Amino acid sequence: MRTSNSSGLLNFFKGPGSILLSAFLFYMATFMVRIGFDAAEMPTIVFLSSRFLLGYVLLLVWFRLKRSKASNLKAVNKKWLWYRAVWNLIAVFFFYLGVIYGTVTGANILNMTYPAFVALFSIWLLTVRLTKTDLAGICLTLVGVFFISFNGEYYYPEKGDLFGLLSAITAGVAIVALKIIRETDSTDAILFYTFRLGAWLTIIPVIIIFWQTPSYLRWDVLYYSVASAIFGILGQIFLTFGYRFVNAVEGSIYSASRLLFALFMGMLFWQKDIYLQSILGAILILLANLVFAFKKTAPKSSGGRIPKYEQAE
Repeated sequence: MRTSNSSGLLNFFKGPGSILLSAFLFYMATFMVRIGFDAAEMPTIVFLSSRFLLGYVLLLVWFRLKRSKASNLKAVNKKWLWYRAVWNLIAVFFFYLGVIYGTVTGANILNMTYPAFVALFSIWLLTVRLTKTDLAGICLTLVGVFFISFNGEYYYPEKGDLFGLLSAITAGVAIVALKIIRETDSTDAILFYTFRLGAWLTIIPVIIIFWQTPSYLRWDVLYYSVASAIFGILGQIFLTFGYRFVNAVEGSIYSASRLLFALFMGMLFWQKDIYLQSILGAILILLANLVFAFKKTAPKSSGGRIPKYEQAE
């Protein structure tokens, strides 16, 4: 009996536990962005560069440990590898802007609306027709977004909310691109293109920023950007590991727990950012994600492909 219980606990930590931990780590990455900006007003691109540059370095170390070279990677669908890398970079950039100019809670909740945009962009990029399930999920998402944006003080979306929503829209494109290239290219190739492009495009502006503002080079300032990058990368590692032990529906449900982490941490640290409308909006978006998660199949036109919804981070 004890062996059976130990085995069950181990299986939980392998699958659901890893994905739940990844959701918490993804939230903590944005938490560090916000408190880092509040402490030092560090530009958003520094946090963005830290994530991609550290990820790129760690990926090269991984290749080294495997005794393989990045130059030996076989890229089959280069066009869509680049599309995935570009849109992912833009999505993370908008996400961080949403955290800085809005609230950590609101940005995380709005970012989690990405399954609705995956469904919408699939019409164009994957020639998939919307089902009634898709329409129900999209409607729930739209109402949830309205509740989040109407936060009790303003009758129009704030700048942070717009950035949070833009992060979900661009993540929708990035995830559809991911579905296309996963049919032809390896995980190593996808990660290499993604981290390399992010590192290349952000390193020069960051060098200029450090040159103009040397005070950013202090460890007590850099700590926040490095911590945010580590949390984000660890989140991706645990997410990838956890998906090996659960099916797509279970993985989507556990990933959606970031909404609950956002609400809980928001009430714990930023009570003034939490309104009844925010809670209702988060619940509706969570329900929308569950609708998309339990979606079985969809009618498709000739040559179409049915996407599975992946983690936006």
